[in-house]
Amino acid sequence: MNQRALNHVRAVQDRLARLRALRLITRDSPDKLRRDAAIIAYSRTLDSLVEDLTALDEMGLLSACLRRLGSRTQEFGALAAGAHALDAEGQDAHPKAGD
Repeated sequence: MNQRALNHVRAVQDRLARLRALRLITRDSPDKLRRDAAIIAYSRTLDSLVEDLTALDEMGLLSACLRRLGSRTQEFGALAAGAHALDAEGQDAHPKAGD
């Protein structure tokens, strides 16, 4: 991964953490001024997060992740099917007592 993409990924992680904290403040703060400031900061952070995600998408990183996850899903599906077939063979080979 190039340095620019790495920086955007780290920024996404940081912004998500900030959004979580700001969400708690907007939900739990009894102080209206603090809550209003948190709402403004939340909106700005969310906008920055969208910019980072857009940059990652334009670099092709999100598509690459989807391709990789898709291939992993197919691999896991094949493994699960194989395990299921082995389990079925094992059940046939070793009938339960009383069968």
